[in-house]
Amino acid sequence: VCSVNVHEKGWVDVCSAARSVGIGVELGVWTSGDAVTLRANGVPPGTTRVLAESTVTDPETAVAEAVRILRALGSLPVPVLVHGEETGAWPVLEYAMRMRIDTRIGFEDVLVTPRGWLATGNDHLVAERLAVPVPLLVHLEIFYGHQTSYPQAGGVPAASLPIGRNGGSLTHNPASRRPRSSGSDVVG
Repeated sequence: VCSVNVHEKGWVDVCSAARSVGIGVELGVWTSGDAVTLRANGVPPGTTRVLAESTVTDPETAVAEAVRILRALGSLPVPVLVHGEETGAWPVLEYAMRMRIDTRIGFEDVLVTPRGWLATGNDHLVAERLAVPVPLLVHLEIFYGHQTSYPQAGGVPAASLPIGRNGGSLTHNPASRRPRSSGSDVVG
């Protein structure tokens, strides 16, 4: 599988070339504008998943951007995974888990724990998330010293959801009863 970002020039041609040689595509959608572009062009054949990537790093607005992207994507014929970046990664992860949407956490997205400590690796980020017994939102409010406001939903405790490591990142798949893993180590 190769990653292709919808905002890049020639993305449709790259998807077609990948498919012609038997390579699946994971589409990166960074903004609601990218999502509209994808909807207008349709999901290219050979697409295995869409990554809705909130690139907003402000923890107060990262989830709102993720929600805008998801709404603009609408219903797609392939799975959608949503994640954030930097200090926006943790609130997006929490939101996705509460909403039972596929998500991930790893060094590609964030280098610090929810409490602001530099993580030692992907396993440290995963352990931090699994060790938090109360909603992450509370920790973010304490760490950042302000109230965050983003959509409330769910009712399923994050700790009860199946979680596995995939590609060095924590990957949560709510549709699965068992953790998915591309490697031999599984958390959950």
